[in-house]
Amino acid sequence: MDIKKMSDSLIVVSTLLWAVCCVLAWNALYLEALWLGVLIIGIYLTLGMAKNGFLPVKIFIYPILIWAIIWIGGFWGADYLAAAYRGVRPPYTILGMHPSFAVIVFTYWVGGIVTIALGFLCFRDEWLSKKDWNAFCEKMQKLR
Repeated sequence: MDIKKMSDSLIVVSTLLWAVCCVLAWNALYLEALWLGVLIIGIYLTLGMAKNGFLPVKIFIYPILIWAIIWIGGFWGADYLAAAYRGVRPPYTILGMHPSFAVIVFTYWVGGIVTIALGFLCFRDEWLSKKDWNAFCEKMQKLR
C-alpha cells in the first residue's frame, strides 16, 4: 500500500478523531470513544510501520488489522460482561479479576502487545532492516 500521498491526510484525520474521541468521552460514550481510539492508534501504527511511504499489505493485515480486531473484540467483551454483571457480584472471577476487567487485561494488554511485538519480530527486516538501522546510526553519529 502506498500511503505516501495519504500520510498528511492521515495525520489531520487522526487529529480530528482525537477531538471527536474527547467529545464522545465527555458525553459518557466511552465505548464509542475506545473504538475510535483503536482507529486512531491504527493510523499511527500504519504511519509508523510504513517505510518510505509504503506499507506492505501483509503488515497491514498482521499485525495492524489483527491487533485492531483483538482490541475491538476485547472492548466489546468487557462492555458485555460489565453490563451482564452490573449491580451484582459475578459468580466467578478470572485470576481474581472481575470477568469484564479480565477481558481487558487479556485482549488489550496481553493480546494487543503480543500481537504487535510478534508482528515487529516477524517483519523486522521489512520495516527496519540492519542496513537501514546502520544508516540511521551513522546519520546520528554525524549529527554529534
